[in-house]
Amino acid sequence: MTFTWNEKSIAFMEDANAKSTYFADLASAIDPYLKGAVNVCDAGCGLAHLASELGRRGYLVTATDISKEAIEHVEKQNYLNVKPLCCDLVNENPSLLFDSMVFHYFGSIEQILSISKRMCTGPVIIVKRAYTSHRFSFTDKKIESHTAQSAREKLLKLGLGFQEFYFESEMGQPFKSLEDAAAFFEIYSKDSDRSLINKENILSRLEKTNDMDFPYYLRQNRNSIVFVIKDLSSYQEPCF
Repeated sequence: MTFTWNEKSIAFMEDANAKSTYFADLASAIDPYLKGAVNVCDAGCGLAHLASELGRRGYLVTATDISKEAIEHVEKQNYLNVKPLCCDLVNENPSLLFDSMVFHYFGSIEQILSISKRMCTGPVIIVKRAYTSHRFSFTDKKIESHTAQSAREKLLKLGLGFQEFYFESEMGQPFKSLEDAAAFFEIYSKDSDRSLINKENILSRLEKTNDMDFPYYLRQNRNSIVFVIKDLSSYQEPCF
């Protein structure tokens, strides 16, 4: 399912990024595997915070996303060395070629490999969730797809050579008010019982801060597995 970007979700993500070094840390972690690349694609870039960090490191980054709202927001930021592009890499076939591609929490392994086979001449870097429960629900909602474990199993089954490493960095969510926190959980909670999104449950998840602008904070670590495929020349897409 494609995430829906709108004014509220964009504001939440920008607030979170402003208080976090997550994307800078991730860019530093994958930078050694991009050495020698010039043109890099951040596929499914969202608000292009990772693309921005890669651009600061001198890469020429094409930041692609299917969301018009996200790309319009990115265009206004004028990030160094970042070219925003609204397109559907899964179903479209843009005539682009990259030295490397980065897929951060993007779709299925099959989709990633198909795109990379068409558009990438060098390393493919895939970042997948290392957690299996939804982080913003009040009940234990399991994540059934696009996890690191399922990605590893598929890559092994395909016989593709890859490296992997663990990556973790803090990326929580600051809130200007409890009303903001409630709006956040309304967007991101997967609980079917929406009455769980109440003041008591929300407060149980938050820390109080000394920041007058953001007096509440939802502390979260993003822990992931990064897979690096250096060569896709032997990969043959399945025929159906």
